[in-house]
Amino acid sequence: MRRFLLVIFAFFILGSYAQDFEIDKKMIYWSSTPLTWDDFKKRPPRGSNYDAETMSTIDIQMAVSMDSVIVGVYTFFDPSSSWKRKKKLSKELLKHEQLHFDITEYHSRMMRKELLNTVFKKPQTVGKIIQKLFNQRIKKWKKMQDAYDNETKHSTVVEKQLAWEEDVKNLLAETEAYAEPIVRMAISN
Repeated sequence: MRRFLLVIFAFFILGSYAQDFEIDKKMIYWSSTPLTWDDFKKRPPRGSNYDAETMSTIDIQMAVSMDSVIVGVYTFFDPSSSWKRKKKLSKELLKHEQLHFDITEYHSRMMRKELLNTVFKKPQTVGKIIQKLFNQRIKKWKKMQDAYDNETKHSTVVEKQLAWEEDVKNLLAETEAYAEPIVRMAISN
């Protein structure tokens, strides 16, 4: 099912206090623990042709000092905006919805990788550079989410669903080095 992107892009000049980034306690942070149908709290909308909807979120917070940048890139599931139709629940559909969340985590990891490969030269330009990288990443994220739904026909093409599950599992394994949500970069004046 289609998913919604909620982006919180916060800019702080805090020095080295990035450990204090705010995490929304109502959200479910991505982990190896899979979602359950109990995590989907919203009532299904009338008129939707779908059986469930996952709302995944990428949340970016950063702290900038004169010589360093610390960025938290978090992947969340929003229970209050995610829904399911009780009469249509199945393990297969839940796997499909989980994979939407996993795809969002993959793109968070790719964002972290891109940040770590970026050279920051001035503290004043950090926000603009990160926003540009983020916008580019979101386009790739959307394209992948759409391809996933189109190719699997929202989980109904079993062989495509299984292929996507294997591909995303491999992508997450390949990007395991970028699983830590907080990345630190130097500013080279």
